[in-house]
Amino acid sequence: FSFGDRIYLQTVGMAMGNPLGPSCANIYLKQFDEFTKTQEGVQLYCRFLDDVFFLFYGSIDELRLLERRMNDLIPKIRITLNVASIINNFLDVYVYKKCDNNRYFLGTQIYFKETDTHQLLQMSSNHPKHVFKGIVKSQLIRFKRLSSTELDYRTACKILFNTLKIRGYSS
Repeated sequence: FSFGDRIYLQTVGMAMGNPLGPSCANIYLKQFDEFTKTQEGVQLYCRFLDDVFFLFYGSIDELRLLERRMNDLIPKIRITLNVASIINNFLDVYVYKKCDNNRYFLGTQIYFKETDTHQLLQMSSNHPKHVFKGIVKSQLIRFKRLSSTELDYRTACKILFNTLKIRGYSS
């Protein structure tokens, strides 16, 4: 790629946006997945490309030891743990622990990053009407799928509708 008056050549790794990227990541991280899934205390292991989510049943010291072992597994692969006991974000979702009748379960709700500026397509843009309807519909479906409760869904929708109003959409 070129930037300014300089030309750069990537010599390590795979270019961003390459359609083979996800498959290569899966192959490359297979050993990492198999190792982590089999460690004592690890449950509900999930990975999406380079983001990993798992539950850990053990002490914080045991978790830090696991982190060191994970970082020693594959050269140039370094992880940093984002540890929380009640609520944590993974991709664009908050995952939280909730207790109901002495039974614990995981819930999810939409997570908007601090840097999210909600830059949805402005209504003044010269796109066909179905594009604008598709934006609204796809966001509502995504919010519904990622919200464990009706309150979580309605909260996310309120943010969406306020954003759409600012972007020129009608009620």
